Amino acid sequence: MPVEIRTTSDTVPPTTPTNITAPSGVLFAQLHLPTDNNFSQCVIMLNSGMMNRVGPQRLYWKFARQACEEGIAVIRVDLAGVGDSLAEIDETHFDNHRKEDVSAIIDYVREQWPQADIILQGLCAGARVSFKAAIVNQNVVGLLAWSTEIFTASQNMPQSPHEPEDRLSDYEVSNTLSRFFNFLIRFKFLSPKWWHEQYPGGKGIKDEIKHVAHCTFKALRFSGDQSKGEFLEAADEYLKTNRKVLFLFGEYDERAYSEFHSRFPQIPRGADLGQCYEVVDKGTHTFSTAKSQHQLIELSIDWLKQQSSNISRA
Repeated sequence: MPVEIRTTSDTVPPTTPTNITAPSGVLFAQLHLPTDNNFSQCVIMLNSGMMNRVGPQRLYWKFARQACEEGIAVIRVDLAGVGDSLAEIDETHFDNHRKEDVSAIIDYVREQWPQADIILQGLCAGARVSFKAAIVNQNVVGLLAWSTEIFTASQNMPQSPHEPEDRLSDYEVSNTLSRFFNFLIRFKFLSPKWWHEQYPGGKGIKDEIKHVAHCTFKALRFSGDQSKGEFLEAADEYLKTNRKVLFLFGEYDERAYSEFHSRFPQIPRGADLGQCYEVVDKGTHTFSTAKSQHQLIELSIDWLKQQSSNISRA
């Protein structure tokens, strides 16, 4: 039977559109407020890369509806250059979102609902900027970090100017060299069909050769994942504050999860803890199936309710 995300349309109020002025320009957002308008948590959802506030396969919308049913307020935001926001940016790398814009959203929520604990949520690029914003905003009490890219973005994405140009994780080096030598062993490089499938029209060959050479050089010269860069410094600083965070990774998002586990081995698995991670069964980087979305949403909301309960008891 297909898995359905729980929603009760006759008890959940409609979304309310709003505009938020930020350093980059005017941002567009949709508010989801519980019916009784009495809530202690507000989740700010930061879009992933160039995807808008709806999220992949309506994931953000589904989460917001269900969280609202559970008495949690949600605001889904189009950051600069995305969706219906008037603010524009030119960058498309995985650090393209500005923490200053997120700070403006936090200020808006604090002004409108001063009683609410603020939790930042983001997927991929959205998760990365949430850490950077949290360390300059003490009002943030928790993070929901979905599919957080630690070292390596997609090979087809532009290099982030905020990260070391030569950064390669141990996982990326090992995976690239294994794939390369597998091609050599099987003599796939002698097949015209293989060349056509891998590099239509010859595009990308130069970058691939450079990438393999870079991986080989790192394997010979270095060991251990490099740890410099704005995102990792922000993540380390945030974790030291003992504020809450739940990392969530898809089972099939092997690179992101492996890099996370290598860089943050001290973070325990178990979604009932304050700083923890969990793996979603058969989930991809964007949690593209209904079943993985259902588990992701349930884990996130259960964790939010647990943290709310802990704060109340403190």
